Amino acid sequence: MEPTEWRGGKDSMPTSVPPTDPRGGFTLMEVLTALAILAVISVTLARILQGALRIHELQTAEPARLREREALLARQFAGELEEPVLTLKEIPDE
Repeated sequence: MEPTEWRGGKDSMPTSVPPTDPRGGFTLMEVLTALAILAVISVTLARILQGALRIHELQTAEPARLREREALLARQFAGELEEPVLTLKEIPDE
């Protein structure tokens, strides 16, 4: 086939572009689709990792806070503190 000819002859509209590179390659649409899939996977993984990090921070902060409160209450009950850490309030009847 000559470079100026198409499948339908010289005067018809081309139905497909003949390959210019015999090695092949990816089309723009294939590259954009792959990038879109990669972006979705990246965002999903980032959200999962952020959630896991937040849960880890909460789990490590809570026991430390409870230990601190426990130590203050122990000092209060032992009479080492002048001002109470914990005060009890009466709950009114409804």
